Amino acid sequence: GILQGIEFLNETQSGKKYILVFSDLKEELPKGVVRDVPFSLEGFTVIALNVTKLWGDNANPREYMDRLEEWRTKVEQGGGQWMVINDLERLDRMFER
Repeated sequence: GILQGIEFLNETQSGKKYILVFSDLKEELPKGVVRDVPFSLEGFTVIALNVTKLWGDNANPREYMDRLEEWRTKVEQGGGQWMVINDLERLDRMFER
């Protein structure tokens, strides 16, 4: 996921570094699997697109908001910029900057 995107964009020496995420942002890892590693995202923009809302999010919207906040924190602590876009029609405007 994110780590592969970081490695790929660094290897290609891309001038602009965007990582697009299509996900519900909920990590469901098997027991014993640890993915709590810090990201090095200086110069990266991570865009979560059309984040899927889970069934439980309707009953408790705070769960959805907490997932967004958790990922925003991870990205920003790694030095990156975090964005959420729910309307894919707006995506092209992100690359015109």
